[in-house]
Amino acid sequence: MINHKTTNRSTWGKVFDVNRINDDIPYVQRKREERAKKPSSSKQSKDESVNLREEHLVSPRAQHVSCTLSDSDERPLIRDFLTHSPWESWDGRPHSKDWTIKQFCRRVCRAGYKNDPLGLRPSATRIDDRNEGGTIRVRGGNQLSPAQLLDLLSEKRFNHPHKPDSLRRIVKIEDPNPYHFVALTETAVMHQRQPLTNAMNDFGKFRSRIKVDIPIQGCSRFELTFSLPYYALRCLKEKPKFGEWKDLSFFMDSIPDKKYMICRKRATVALYGGNNKIWFALGLFDSVPAMSEDDDDDDDDDDDDEDEESENEGSEIDDDETPDMDVLITKYEIGHNVSDAREYFLTAMFDVTEKALSNWQWINDMLLESIPKLLEPSPDIFDEKKLPGTHCVLILSYQNRVSEVGQILNQLQTQLENTIRVWKKFQEASGDIIYFDDDAATATYSKLLKQVKKIFEELEDILEELNKLAGFCWQRSMQVRDAIDQQKMLLFIDTLQSNREHVKISKEQMELVNSAQKCSEWSQRVATVTFLIIAPGALSTAFFAMPKTAVPIPVTFRTFCLVFFILAIVLFGCVKLVSLSESWRKPSFRFGLVLSSIPGAVFALPSAASPYFQWPEFKFSLVTRVPFTRKRAPSADSSIDVENQSTST
Repeated sequence: MINHKTTNRSTWGKVFDVNRINDDIPYVQRKREERAKKPSSSKQSKDESVNLREEHLVSPRAQHVSCTLSDSDERPLIRDFLTHSPWESWDGRPHSKDWTIKQFCRRVCRAGYKNDPLGLRPSATRIDDRNEGGTIRVRGGNQLSPAQLLDLLSEKRFNHPHKPDSLRRIVKIEDPNPYHFVALTETAVMHQRQPLTNAMNDFGKFRSRIKVDIPIQGCSRFELTFSLPYYALRCLKEKPKFGEWKDLSFFMDSIPDKKYMICRKRATVALYGGNNKIWFALGLFDSVPAMSEDDDDDDDDDDDDEDEESENEGSEIDDDETPDMDVLITKYEIGHNVSDAREYFLTAMFDVTEKALSNWQWINDMLLESIPKLLEPSPDIFDEKKLPGTHCVLILSYQNRVSEVGQILNQLQTQLENTIRVWKKFQEASGDIIYFDDDAATATYSKLLKQVKKIFEELEDILEELNKLAGFCWQRSMQVRDAIDQQKMLLFIDTLQSNREHVKISKEQMELVNSAQKCSEWSQRVATVTFLIIAPGALSTAFFAMPKTAVPIPVTFRTFCLVFFILAIVLFGCVKLVSLSESWRKPSFRFGLVLSSIPGAVFALPSAASPYFQWPEFKFSLVTRVPFTRKRAPSADSSIDVENQSTST
């Protein structure tokens, strides 16, 4: 069994260790014999008791990681690497200082690089480099010497002093094999699962859902995985910036101290082995470990440096409500002799499904208690004394509440249906359940399989309860729609009634309005006929009817054409002005009619006022001048003739 532990429940360091391997394993026996042959001295024991030294290669953020690195002196050391809780087993007993882990610690320190004669030789070291966005920059499978590894870890990235290379990198040292798997991770939790899976793919030949036979005796290496999606409950101090989170705090009867959230979560349990004695049961979880209170202060100091991981690291699991699902510990240790290795896989599956069931039961109980209260309509909504506008505001607020509850129920239904669908696929005739349902099935794992089936039956019951709640929410939404339609109709009727009260139109007023409209239409028609037909004829008749002495220009056809052309331009401007107006009743139209009547008045006025009008002499001279000749003084008769002549002229 791979013992998956974290120091101080930290999100920055994990060590995967396989310990307590059976004595019959040749590899471990050989290593222990080599260790026993080494001379024991006080200095060496002192060096072993004192933790290994290492330079400060990571940022202050990683000071609480399992392999804590500090700046004590020129030869900084790894503090408390072998003495604290990360190396305690599932039953609380401390592990022995395994030779493999010691060698692992020696190889990650600079002193080990300098003193190791093989320090420049490439070893089984794997680096999975991640850039700031989480994308793989350097693929795995590269062979690096310890010195090259040290240079890469010491390299500063992103031009930032608090973001060294190790913060975005997961490093796996030592050969993973069927007997032990040691890995040191110094990266964000969101980036840990995929590199670890890649390492198992490369070294342990780990594949998902490979169908192989599992005989009772002499079985070969095989792999089998089971992925289970479900929701996890968490309580957050602050609302996350991104992600699939949804606030559940409004389901509570009272204001909670912390915001309860739900998030998507996937658990994968895997089983693989090399012979009929050694088997591995592994659990990988897409989640963030719970953080202790001591780590919260460190998180607040480094928020600026961790914007990218704020979604997944700014949370903590409520230990009172949900169990810790980031460490999968079964009741079997690695090397435990069992009659059938399939028992390991069923044990891991039972652990995962049991934790998922506890989450769903908590969610279901909370929803059953709170949703009927939340969807209970206020009595003011159906109060007839309220105004229609107030009714609409109350109903819309209630509709928003029903819609929000319905969205959360849809998310929960989808996730639980996916979980049950995975199990049904596992139970199909061609599914992986055939490995556990044969004649050679033992009573132990048959019992475990029955327990897992019972858990999924309870999950199906919870899904039915969620469906009932969703149906109840749908009924409420339909009632809200009907109420909204009814209130809209009432509001429309009230609006019509108010308009009728303020605007009272009688039959006589309508007749007056119609008669006024008809008069306006006839006046428009008369004005159009007068302007287009009668006015040009009257203008030409008045022009040729004028006496020749009434105007200072000769009354000829050529003069008429010139005057008519000028008047046509003036009339075109007037018509254009009228066409731009919106109605014939506008003042612009009346102004155009006045302008169009001016030319006729120009020609009609001199002819009408000719007996009383005479052009000034300074502008036009109408008197014919006679050449001066000396004549004798005229007589009285002749003077009378001259006066008559001048008068006639």
